[in-house]
Amino acid sequence: MEKKFLLLSMFFCMLSLAACNNSTDNLQSNVVKKVDHQTQKKQLSKHDQDIIEQYNQIMRSFADEDDKVVLTKLKNLIPEVKQIENSSSRNMIIMDIYLRLEMYQEAYDLNENELKNKPTILKLQYKCMLMDKLHKD
Repeated sequence: MEKKFLLLSMFFCMLSLAACNNSTDNLQSNVVKKVDHQTQKKQLSKHDQDIIEQYNQIMRSFADEDDKVVLTKLKNLIPEVKQIENSSSRNMIIMDIYLRLEMYQEAYDLNENELKNKPTILKLQYKCMLMDKLHKD
């Protein structure tokens, strides 16, 4: 229950940050974002798309299967997810898996690496949350 609340609260936090940072009045900006999203999707290799589809299928099975079974499937998918060439997609999926599996140290390490490469407020907030979970000062 706690982990579902944590994930839900993280989702709303990301959504609220995105809402604060995006101007809905700027139609051109929205069009550019849609084009960029389509371009990014095209940049994914077939192999990456297949792994992402596996991940999506597992995530959809949360509604129908026992949580422990689904979490085991996610854990077994980690080596394949690490092979995704698109770093943005890879890191987003692997972070989600780490958090769902309560692999907080791995999530913290990934977040630290991301902070070094491209620091953002959201990543700093994740760091604080993960430090709390790891009981770090």
